[in-house]
Parts: sequence; C-alpha cells; structure tokens
Amino acid sequence: MLHGDAVQSREHLAFLLWPESSESQARTNLRQLLHHLRRALPVECSLLATDNQTVRWRLDSACSIDVIEFEAAAARAADAEKKGDFTTAREALEEAARLYQDDLLPDLYDEWLQTKREQLRQQLAEVLNRLAALLEMTGDYPAAIRHATRLVAADPLRETSYQLLMRLHARNHDRSSALRVYHQCMRTLKRELGVSPCKATQDLFTQMLKSGHLPAAPVELPPSAATMPLSMVGRTTERERLLACWRRVTYCSHYREAELVNDFETPAHIN
Repeated sequence: MLHGDAVQSREHLAFLLWPESSESQARTNLRQLLHHLRRALPVECSLLATDNQTVRWRLDSACSIDVIEFEAAAARAADAEKKGDFTTAREALEEAARLYQDDLLPDLYDEWLQTKREQLRQQLAEVLNRLAALLEMTGDYPAAIRHATRLVAADPLRETSYQLLMRLHARNHDRSSALRVYHQCMRTLKRELGVSPCKATQDLFTQMLKSGHLPAAPVELPPSAATMPLSMVGRTTERERLLACWRRVTYCSHYREAELVNDFETPAHIN
C-alpha cells in the first residue's frame, strides 16, 4: 500500500510483518490476513491482486488510500509551483493538508513503519510551510495563520515555523498574538533542547516589540526545506534527539553552534 502498485513478494511481506515467526508460520499468517482483508472489504474495493508468490495493491479500484493521495497532492503542488501556477499549487497544498488527519498508523510501533511515518511528518511540515507562504504572499493572513499554527503543533522544534507565525500575526495586526508565539517558542526550546531562540527569531521579536509592525510580505516564496534521510530505526531516544538538533541547525541559519554542541552530548555508542 505504501509503495503504490509495486509488486511485493509474499516472502518479504511475511518476514516484515512477523519477523520472529518461522517462515512457514509467517506465510500462513499472511494467507489468513489476506483472506480476512478480502472478506472485510466491499466487493467493489478489489484492492488486492495476488498470486502464489506476490501481492499487489490495485490503485485502479474504487477505494482510495489517503497516504498515496496525500503524496500525489504534494507532488502536484510542487510541479505547479515550478510552472508558476500558484492557484493550482494552493489548491493541491490545501488538499494535501486536508488529507493528512493523523500520523501513519499511530497505534502501531513496528520498526518498518517508523521511517515512513517520519518522512510523512516531514512532508506535512513542508506542505504546511509552503501553503502558509503562498497565502502570506497573497495577503490572506487569517488562512495562513491557521496553517502556520498547525505547522508549529506538528513540529514544535522547527524554529522558522514560529518566525512565520509571528510574522503572520503581526501582518494581521495582532501584535499580542505575535509576541505570545515568541514566548511559546522560547519555552519550548528551553524545555526540549535547553537553548534560547536563535538570533533571527530574537531580532524578529525585538522588531515587533519596538515598532509593532513589519515590512510588506515577501514577493517570492521561501526555498523548500531539505529532506533529512533517516536510518536510525530502532534507536528511538537517540533518533529523536538527533532529529531535534538537526531541525534546529537546518531551519535556523543564525544558530549558535558552540551552544548547540554543548547542549547535545552524543551517546558514546553512536558512531
């Protein structure tokens, strides 16, 4: 399902889902699972194409898969932006944001899901960031604020999200909310990373504190955020700490390197 209509071997799926079972037991479990799945799905939702060796999801069926639709909408938005078609880009981004209702299979903790789940989280953050930037560019600040607020909630260690939300509140003539976002950022970074906001965030706060307003919205969209490769499946604590520090380095160009290094002590067993 997460790989579209790519053919998957039964042997691979059986090992992926039941890694601690014997090969024969795992394949039996897979047969039973597929049988129950066919019985549970409506007749018109013939999602599976199977034979003795492989399983494939049929994307031409009447049923839809939200993960695939989310990724497709995000791709359409990126393509539209490259062509300068910001109306189509906005519509596709709004569709992607609507489709992402929760993390991928949040109640399951299998290792094979962790990388994909984190990739989708990062993709959501990019979708929300691009959508808020588009709306800011067109002056639709209330709508941009809704998406930027969700962006902060989705990734509370991404400091540029707070900068974006502060800027939007200020341009929406809501100075008190902008200042409240700064204090939220300050508390979160102190609690989670033991650091203060970077110079760019502090300068934005100082500017609003002194003048209460900001210059006109930028005429160009900000560059897309980079995607971090993930390869630390199974090391939950270490991975989360590394992701937190990586986000701070990536999304704040004015961070204090010495302070960040001192605040993060790499465990001896991570090479």
